[in-house]
Amino acid sequence: MKDKDDIQLGIDPKPINETEERQLSLLLNLIRNRQGLSFVQIRQIMKEYYSNSNIESDQKKLQRDIDELKENGFSIKFYKVSHESMEFNVYKMDDSQRDARIQMTEEELRKFSFLVLKKSEENTSNELFTASQKIFSRNLQHFPSIKKRIPNEISSANEEESLEISQILYKIMTAIKNKIPLKIDYFKTNPEKSYQREIEPLQIIKRNSEDFYLIVYDREKKQKRRFLIPKILKIFDMSGEFLFNGKVEPNDLNYHALNFPFHEPESLEISCNQENSWKLENFLHPHPFRKVENTFLLTTTNRSALFNFILKENDCIEKINSEVFVRELQEFLSGIKDKYLLSLGEGLSEAKGWNLMGDKTGVAL
Repeated sequence: MKDKDDIQLGIDPKPINETEERQLSLLLNLIRNRQGLSFVQIRQIMKEYYSNSNIESDQKKLQRDIDELKENGFSIKFYKVSHESMEFNVYKMDDSQRDARIQMTEEELRKFSFLVLKKSEENTSNELFTASQKIFSRNLQHFPSIKKRIPNEISSANEEESLEISQILYKIMTAIKNKIPLKIDYFKTNPEKSYQREIEPLQIIKRNSEDFYLIVYDREKKQKRRFLIPKILKIFDMSGEFLFNGKVEPNDLNYHALNFPFHEPESLEISCNQENSWKLENFLHPHPFRKVENTFLLTTTNRSALFNFILKENDCIEKINSEVFVRELQEFLSGIKDKYLLSLGEGLSEAKGWNLMGDKTGVAL
């Protein structure tokens, strides 16, 4: 046993009495030696506590310490061994409940998440919501997007829409499991301008506990892509097998707008206000970055993804090392200002009959 002064407890052990100090030392040794310690071994490594010439007296003291540790909630078992024609107990921390949490596979979690989601659409209950919080507490990427709400307040149109999304989710999950190619009707901004894609669904990922993304192999583009599941209008099975024989890489799971390919990769060093740096840290997830004190180091192919964040959280970022970034940010802010002045001018013109547009080449205020 190491000298007790070497034990790093993170607290000052001086106020505890001799009995508590002995029991704490005993507990630490039992935790360290999960295979168990016999009475003889405990006397050898804890001589400062169990060194009475009367062995029976030490046995009784040890048993009292074990009993008190049990009363304080520590589960300790013992079994008998013989040593030099004498019988002693071997004490061991009870590991029967250690890591007893049920382990579920990714496929099981996705399937269960869908079933919970489907049930919640039929009848939302507080018990279902809290049970899901507990079940998915360590697997939040699969947490179903259940919302606390009163069923009577849901319109029939919303119910039909939720049911359609659930059916699409179920069909996608079945296709992923059985490796079935799909054809989807998808839109970006306007549902009336949808287009078709032949895809091979690979994995579902989730953002902000609500938006489901689908990672696919796009047969037309011949590359992996991401589609927002709520923007899939229709879905159809296709015959044949998967053409794609690769796998989903860690970078594929990065759905952040900073990862969208709009320009060559650019390394940024972003210095933040210490008090508000957590805001940028939350915003960046899951885009990879490294933090050194109050400076964030990252690489992006879409610097403009940071512009709206800066506009909203203007008390966070203090300095960025890129002149191109600063110039484009100024253009972005200038564009917002121009649109604001234009809309303000149109509003005043309608309200008071003023002609603020002049010769329509600019705003004259």
